[in-house]
Amino acid sequence: MPFDFGGAALTENARIVRDEEPRRPSELRRDLSGDLEWILLRMLEKDPARRYGSVAEVLEELRRFEADEPVRARAPSAAYRASKFVRRNRVLVGVTAALALGAGVAIAGLTVGLRRARAGEDLADRQRKVAEDEVARGHRVLGLVESLFDGIDDSVEGRDVRVVDLLDSAALREAADLRDDPAVEFALRAVRGKIYCRLKRFEQAREELERAVALYPRTLQETADRERLLETHALLGAALVRTGEPERGEAMMRKALEEATAEGHVRARDRAVRSLLGYLNEKGANAELLERAQALREEARGRGDAFLEQDAGTLAGLALVGLGRAAEAVPVLEEVWGSRRETHGDRGVKSVTALFNFATALMDAGELDRAEEIFPEAVALTSEVLGPDHNQTLTTLNNHAY
Repeated sequence: MPFDFGGAALTENARIVRDEEPRRPSELRRDLSGDLEWILLRMLEKDPARRYGSVAEVLEELRRFEADEPVRARAPSAAYRASKFVRRNRVLVGVTAALALGAGVAIAGLTVGLRRARAGEDLADRQRKVAEDEVARGHRVLGLVESLFDGIDDSVEGRDVRVVDLLDSAALREAADLRDDPAVEFALRAVRGKIYCRLKRFEQAREELERAVALYPRTLQETADRERLLETHALLGAALVRTGEPERGEAMMRKALEEATAEGHVRARDRAVRSLLGYLNEKGANAELLERAQALREEARGRGDAFLEQDAGTLAGLALVGLGRAAEAVPVLEEVWGSRRETHGDRGVKSVTALFNFATALMDAGELDRAEEIFPEAVALTSEVLGPDHNQTLTTLNNHAY
């Protein structure tokens, strides 16, 4: 079999076939190598455009193979492999690029500040030492982020890499290197936990974030470290509520939000309120969700933060629907949809989801004629962007049929 199901359930088998690459035939039988291997792998391609179009094409390919003639199947090009990697790992590519850029900018700024510090005779020794330590730590964190892709085995042609595989590989490589610097390990584990949360791998996120909190270098107590700690607490709370400890997780998110607000840490406060609002939405606590989401939406609008305003507007609209006030939700979700299209384009995942929310709110509000006009576009875009078998696509089809 090209996949090792290991006795998994049918739904897990379907996920494996959809998301994971098949085993290379030559790994199972040495005589299935070369052109024959590429023929078999082409038959197993997930992209229909790259598979053979018919049985007749396969037979012709096998005839060419037996006649020692050149076959159409070949190893995917580097460009094709790169494009597949980016499509399948948008979170990792985006986070890694942001981390590398952010670390580079931070190092540049700290280096300039360090030069100024050295030039100023009246600067306290402690400030100079902090700046030197931050520059050294920034360089080290950047190096570890850049090494994230070392987990890719570039000797294997056509192999796609999962985000979690790279994270797990990096964790093993970093374990021994980080023991001598708890501050660097704290920063790396906090980042890795954040990525695991984005991937909805909450068990791994919880493990990383709990370790990060335990490692927090309390002797530093600098503003940036404190803000990072509060952000880590908010993420850990979100992981806890999804791994069987909702009360502890909710309390941690609320405490992180309260402390970040009191201390003026905007980034940590935004993370904490996002985590708490997401939990309130899942919990169905629509009254509190609406109050907090509306307040956050107004604040984000005042700050000119379009993305935060869109997220808060979405949650406010969903809370109104949950409270049986769908008619009030319609203009809110329509505005979010328009804003999403401006920032993400018609075919952005967030735009497609916003269109679905808007159309569904129309349906719930009893505006069935208007909803019926919009749902065909929602079905087409959702199927195109997320795939015809995605849960949201099927839900959109169901609502359209209704």
